Amino acid sequence: MPGDMVTLVQLCGVCNSELGTLEFKKENMMLFSKETVWCPTCKAERPQVREAKGRTAAIEEEQKGYPEAVTIKTEESP
Repeated sequence: MPGDMVTLVQLCGVCNSELGTLEFKKENMMLFSKETVWCPTCKAERPQVREAKGRTAAIEEEQKGYPEAVTIKTEESP
């Protein structure tokens, strides 16, 4: 089924630059990996971080809906 696929973004574990994307079936998906990948920014083998595609944008969109913080002024005691 095509709806059972998840796209993961590979990020460098050091500089957080995007290295590529991977597509997995939901049941085969692994967010955590001990594998290292070549980072062209760091010019070295680095640990990878996998994140669901669109996750960061979804978090930012969710946070826009949060109510603004309100500061309560209190009277100072003498």
